[in-house]
Amino acid sequence: MRVIRTVAEMQEIRRRISGSVGLVATLGGIHRGHTRHLQVLRQQCDVLIGSLFLNPTQFVENEDFFDYPGDEAFDIANFNENGSDFVFVPSVEEIYPTNGKPVPLIDPGPVGKLFEGVHRPGHFEGVATVVTR
Repeated sequence: MRVIRTVAEMQEIRRRISGSVGLVATLGGIHRGHTRHLQVLRQQCDVLIGSLFLNPTQFVENEDFFDYPGDEAFDIANFNENGSDFVFVPSVEEIYPTNGKPVPLIDPGPVGKLFEGVHRPGHFEGVATVVTR
């Protein structure tokens, strides 16, 4: 398994893959739900990619961002044990190269006010933003 840390390298690898790709994107803190996704996708896809990125834009101020469970070495080992070919582990600066400026957020529309968005205003703006990166 190969660990990728930059967007440019991940994009280059993706360009070289000709078969089907499965992606299990996580915030870290790998658990049984993640490993089950990995196991199912390993059977269905030619190439399996995991990602670890604790996305600060989907946490609002005073939330549990700094308490979020995660151990990079443990999570990478879990991806490896569950058949990942690659794991993408970018830094915040790699995903949001803003030079200290605020990250422009994507408005997800009405869905941002449903489900988790009811209790965590701004959560889905952060999710919508990171998936565009």
